[in-house]
Amino acid sequence: MKPRFYQREAGDAFVNMLFEQPKEQPLVAMPTGTGKSISIAYVCKEIIDRIPSARLAVATHSQELVEQDSNTIQRYWPAAPYGILASGLGLRQTSMPITFCSIQTLVRNPKMVGRLSGIIVDEAHAIAPGENTMYQKTFAELR
Repeated sequence: MKPRFYQREAGDAFVNMLFEQPKEQPLVAMPTGTGKSISIAYVCKEIIDRIPSARLAVATHSQELVEQDSNTIQRYWPAAPYGILASGLGLRQTSMPITFCSIQTLVRNPKMVGRLSGIIVDEAHAIAPGENTMYQKTFAELR
């Protein structure tokens, strides 16, 4: 599995912004069907390749997306060091550099993932602005 040119371009722009403007929070918008999961896998690999000690969480609001994202990284990068944190899947694997997680599980115990270098949110439109939302509570706790 190889990313298409636009998936690599989006991933490279995201990663470059992270390293060149570390205080910013990059956002990549991709329409349905354009391969967000492979772009996320690409970004995870690029970050871990540059900083092997990095720890990332890939959070989403859907158990299906947790499965999809973790399956995609395994196909793209068979040696990917990842675990899954999702109560709905019965998995609590948090010791690897990359953790695919459901926000519903993460919000209940954000410290379970340990110290993170960053959080990638699949379906970022689900992040509500109020400070008492699942994402905002989790971000605040992990800061």
